[in-house]
Amino acid sequence: MFNFSDSAWLIGLAILFQLVGFVSVAVARFGEQSRRRRTGQALFFLSLVAVGVVTMLALAHTHDAWLPSGASLSLMAVGVTLDTRPSDADC
Repeated sequence: MFNFSDSAWLIGLAILFQLVGFVSVAVARFGEQSRRRRTGQALFFLSLVAVGVVTMLALAHTHDAWLPSGASLSLMAVGVTLDTRPSDADC
């Protein structure tokens, strides 16, 4: 099916899932006040798992693509938990 020794598909997959991951953070954060909140959250969690799997694949094949994927995981976690709403003290 796939030739796991070919690193080009792994790099492409890593880039694709990183982009989808960052878009899902934006959808989850900016859509939290809308009716589609659950859809944004589901997209985020699915993409978080996908980026994690790609990171593990890159680590298993000792490819250098694991570092950006690992950084994407941490940025996704921080980005989705960042609270940008004004606090009660600011109002």
